[in-house]
Amino acid sequence: MSSYSYSTLPSDGDNIRLLCLLPNEDEATSLHCELRNYSLQRLGIRTHLYEALSYTWGGSKNPRSIFVNKQKLDITRNLHAALLHLRDRSLERALWVDAICIDQSNFKERNNQVQLMAKIYSKAYRVIVWLGRDAADTEGALEDIRLTANTESAESRKKGINRQAILKLLRRPWFQRIWVLQEVAAARNIVMMCGSVEIEGYAFCIGLKSLKIPYATSPELQSVPSVTYLIEGAGLRSKGTPNLPKRFSLEICPIAELIDMFHTRKATDIHDKVYALLGMSSDDPGLLPNYEASWKEVFEHLVTFVLSKDVTVEASNYNQKAVIKGKGCILGQVTSVKVNERQNVIISSKNEAWHLGVEREWTLQPSAKSIREGDIVCLLQGTSKPTIVRLCTDHFAVIVLAATPLNESESTGGISKSTLQFPRDFLLVWDLEMTLGQLQVQEQYGTLTKTISRILQHPNEQLEGYLEKATRIWNIALILGDIGEYEKAEERLREAIDGYERVFGEGNPYILKSKYGLTPLSWAAGKGYNAVVKQLLEKSVDPDLKDIQKGQTPLSWAAEGGYEEVVRLLLGTGQVNVNSKDEYGRTPLRMAAEGGHEAVVKLLLGTCEVDVSSKDRNGQSPLLCAVERGHLAVVERLLQEKADVNAAAGKFGRTALQAAAEGGHLAVVERLLQEKADVNASAGKFGRTALQAAAGRGHLAIIERLLQEKADVNAAAGKFGRTALQAAAEGGHLAVVERLLQEKADVNAAAAGDSGRTALQAAAEGGHLTIVERLLQEKADVNAAAAAEEDYGRTALQAAAEGGHLAIIERLLQEKADVNAAAAGTSGRTALQAAAGRGHLAIIERLLAAEGGHLAVVERLLQEKADVNAAAAGTSGRTALQAAAGRGHLAIVQQLLQKKADVNVAVVGTSGRTAIQAAAEGGHLAIVEQLLQEKADVNAAAKYSGRTTLQAAAGGGHLAVVERLLQEKADVNAAAAYFDGRTALQAAAEGGHLAVVARLLQEKADVNAAVAGTSGRTALQAAAGGGHLAVIERLLQEKADVNAAAAERDYGRTALQAAAEGGHLAIIERLLQEKADVNAAAAGTSGRTALQAAAGGGHLAVIERLLQEKADVNAAAAGTSGRTALQAAAGRGHLTIVERLLQEKADVNAAAAAEE
Repeated sequence: MSSYSYSTLPSDGDNIRLLCLLPNEDEATSLHCELRNYSLQRLGIRTHLYEALSYTWGGSKNPRSIFVNKQKLDITRNLHAALLHLRDRSLERALWVDAICIDQSNFKERNNQVQLMAKIYSKAYRVIVWLGRDAADTEGALEDIRLTANTESAESRKKGINRQAILKLLRRPWFQRIWVLQEVAAARNIVMMCGSVEIEGYAFCIGLKSLKIPYATSPELQSVPSVTYLIEGAGLRSKGTPNLPKRFSLEICPIAELIDMFHTRKATDIHDKVYALLGMSSDDPGLLPNYEASWKEVFEHLVTFVLSKDVTVEASNYNQKAVIKGKGCILGQVTSVKVNERQNVIISSKNEAWHLGVEREWTLQPSAKSIREGDIVCLLQGTSKPTIVRLCTDHFAVIVLAATPLNESESTGGISKSTLQFPRDFLLVWDLEMTLGQLQVQEQYGTLTKTISRILQHPNEQLEGYLEKATRIWNIALILGDIGEYEKAEERLREAIDGYERVFGEGNPYILKSKYGLTPLSWAAGKGYNAVVKQLLEKSVDPDLKDIQKGQTPLSWAAEGGYEEVVRLLLGTGQVNVNSKDEYGRTPLRMAAEGGHEAVVKLLLGTCEVDVSSKDRNGQSPLLCAVERGHLAVVERLLQEKADVNAAAGKFGRTALQAAAEGGHLAVVERLLQEKADVNASAGKFGRTALQAAAGRGHLAIIERLLQEKADVNAAAGKFGRTALQAAAEGGHLAVVERLLQEKADVNAAAAGDSGRTALQAAAEGGHLTIVERLLQEKADVNAAAAAEEDYGRTALQAAAEGGHLAIIERLLQEKADVNAAAAGTSGRTALQAAAGRGHLAIIERLLAAEGGHLAVVERLLQEKADVNAAAAGTSGRTALQAAAGRGHLAIVQQLLQKKADVNVAVVGTSGRTAIQAAAEGGHLAIVEQLLQEKADVNAAAKYSGRTTLQAAAGGGHLAVVERLLQEKADVNAAAAYFDGRTALQAAAEGGHLAVVARLLQEKADVNAAVAGTSGRTALQAAAGGGHLAVIERLLQEKADVNAAAAERDYGRTALQAAAEGGHLAIIERLLQEKADVNAAAAGTSGRTALQAAAGGGHLAVIERLLQEKADVNAAAAGTSGRTALQAAAGRGHLTIVERLLQEKADVNAAAAAEE
């Protein structure tokens, strides 16, 4: 018998073929049918009396035959099974079945009929969804769904539902196919069939809803909800459809949204990824089904329509990937995603034009690829809708091509069009093949790099190929910089730089730092890579584009590096602003002048457009920059261009002459004086003249030259008020001091500024003996006190004593320096107290002589009847004995005790310690012994901290000192009266000092005493928090209370909670052996359990152990946060812990109980 031969359909009207399935009572008899032409325009808007079949073709192997108009036609086994079940025993059945009603070998007919498919399914009085034969693993599934939907059936609730069979049914291919979307979306009445069982489409959906199937947990099931949503709505659609002269469409939503939602669905012919959605689109992409057109042509047309003609799209006939290139900008980044029937997305703006930092909430349709936290929202130039992308190796994967918030007010409204710029080059890959399951592993996108390379690289031009690849990675780095992910940007940048340098060589070894904001042109210009710069300029890149790192242009980078040829190339474009300023206000001329690049300075000046007097944000001019560094040739060029030689510049308001004098640049000083530089001009902020600047640095030759120009030798500077003599004396420059004295410099002038020091005081503090000697020869006043408070009102003797300069002290005493004079300023110290000072002016408290250990100085001062018990009059209030005891200077302590130093006097100042408390804290046993022999009070409490000597020694772990104090009956259970309220045992436990803990316990220290102060911790809690297992063991032997809670200030933690927070697994194990309460909540403001504490800290091993002890995984913190362990772990980004807690059925939707 011959195979069936199709006749041509009439060309006028919407003509289709209908399959008349002939009846037969014998189910084993072959299928016989007739094909009849039919016009969809016959009945106007009414529904037609035929049924449309929605099914999957199935495999083409082992086809089955039917007879059409008595001629044989082969069909797939799945379609054959469907027709067998649909054949009636008595009546004909009119069906539309695409595989039979369309001549599949006729491309022209296929093109025309595919355009009618939405209308065919919408005109049918019923659509039959054939899910396939019933099978052992799906037996009864459809009936179970029906029974579940029947809420009135009490028996159905008692009957056991076979959920596995239902899940198997939902995994059948029909739910994965793309054509079924249009078929059920157009239908007015739907019946679901599996084998011989039928169920109404609405009941099918209601039943599935009642079962509450977790579709999100399986990639194979994630496509089900979108289909059932369309099936459920069938009954609400109009039963009539108007005959429209234009193209027929269901008008569901724009093609862009349809593609984003459904492009991962399966199709036998790749063209159907697009054609199957045209009948549902509310816009017209200008595409008609044409199976003779190449896939490349169809795909590129679609992407260009959705985005813009401003983007470049390159696709292939051999895969479903499109490479999209275009200019664009970052709008924001996804910070949160919640998925129910929609995707609720929080986006943080990363663009000034979209209100930087503002968070927006978008509600989006569910997309084929789920949006994730960290995804990037960008806007390509020329497009009306943003694109959501995800970072890959050297490109971005498209997640949502055209994001369309359901509420238009949520969209990109509020963007300032006037300030919106598109500075970035985007390379996007849109992959219609990548399934939801595959997308779970983001690294798979790395394999696309080869595909991109094949499309984009130029095989005959290796140099350009390397440049393209490196530039792609570079652009990724720039975009990462835009969203603030600087560390990742740096990594990508290093990859790009390696690519450039493999081709062009290392070049200058100078490596730019924090390069994330650089454009490739800026980087190449800053490295002096002429070849790269030339190629990039030939590619029409913007030669004046500023980077986002410092706001520098390529010209500025090249000028900074001194790359003459690159500067010439950039100037040659005629498109660069030679006076462009970076974010620090620096121009290319200023950069070149600072680097001493004369050739570049000459090129820039040669444009006749450069502002030679331009100042940066710190007020520095090109001339000042060149002068500071002694670049004479550059200075010469700038002076020829009439740079102002006397202009004050920089944050200190210096003139060029002052800067040159300070730097010791004699030739530059000479040149500036030739230009009539003002020799006595004073700098703004510090008021120094050129002479003072040179004197402070010891530049004798410059001093000589300035004096020749009548520089004022006694002029005082501004803030510090120093004369040139004081500056030279402070720096120890004897030759300069000598020369200034020859010019009648005033030897006793006090600095007019903050210090008020004379030259003698300055030299004494610095230890410059020869200068002190020279100044004394000139009758310098040996007992003058510094006039200003900032220098603590010290005399030269006090200053020398603080620095430990014995020879100078000796010399000053010979000149009758007053040994007991107290400093007039805030310290109030005598020379004896200040002898060991360390010289940190105005930063730390001056250290005393005894503290510094300068024994010889102390001895010399005591010979001069220094007051041994005088307390410093200032803020420290310490005596010499207290200072020496704290630093362990035994010899000095002994000497002071011989002079009857008071052993029990407390510091008058902020610490209130006695000498023995200071020695005990430092662990100085010999000094403690010495003081005890002098009847030091062993139980005296420090005035302000309230600590006893024993507590101080225990906290430091000084066992020998503790032992000695216990021999003297130190109170082992005394609590610090103020401050922390700790006992000696608590202090030792916190520090992990096991030997001290053991010794105190021998003396009956109270193991369960709670700190009386702010923390309220016991010794056990203190040791647990510090991770001191051996101490824990010892305390437990003494019956320490394992479940005691600390006070409010320590968050009310038990020892177990403290150990969990610190991740101390061994201690957790030991405390659990002692029946520590695993679910106890902290009594204080945190209210956390041990599990919550460990989750927040990321301690997986501790989590595991606590779960073994039945820790409550869903308990909410009782305190201010109210967070569960899952929330605590998620908030800190501890992914492995989140995974573990989810395995224990942690409630993923629980809300924090507190306001937070």
